[in-house]
Amino acid sequence: MSKEIAECSNTIKKLMIAYESLKYVHPEWSIEKREYWIIKDGEETFKAVKGLINDSSSSIRILTKSEGIVRIYKKHYEELEEAMKRKVSIRLIASIAPFNKSIIKDFSRIVNIKTLDIQFPFEYLCIDLKKMIFMKFYNEGFSYDEKCISLLIEDPLIVEIHKHLFDILWDRSLS
Repeated sequence: MSKEIAECSNTIKKLMIAYESLKYVHPEWSIEKREYWIIKDGEETFKAVKGLINDSSSSIRILTKSEGIVRIYKKHYEELEEAMKRKVSIRLIASIAPFNKSIIKDFSRIVNIKTLDIQFPFEYLCIDLKKMIFMKFYNEGFSYDEKCISLLIEDPLIVEIHKHLFDILWDRSLS
């Protein structure tokens, strides 16, 4: 895994240099156009995720823990199925655990899933490579009833960095 961390670090450094250069090429990416919202409630996080999925038009990328895939399956299956019908590309990377293997199998009918043997300290969704929501759940359960804090982001640099990190993890994940 240290090789992957080194690759991610190098990617971040390259992106930082590229971003500095892009300030001159794309002045519309000014700091004033970045937006962040903090959500401190599970129900509001649920509504934000549902809205993002419903608004998606081209891609959804999800990185989640072993419990998170259960939460997404139970709470957002219908929205993701509708997104698939709209031809939205849906990719999900999840930590695998004995309790979520059957969900992964069933969910893979509508979502392209890969697994990793590590647990992430957070979960996130990236919609159309434009918006992201990072979620940190404090009680590792399977619903949005638990205590969580989320950060909803519309920032081209952060989205671009996570696109590359997601792609690195995707390429190294198990099918």
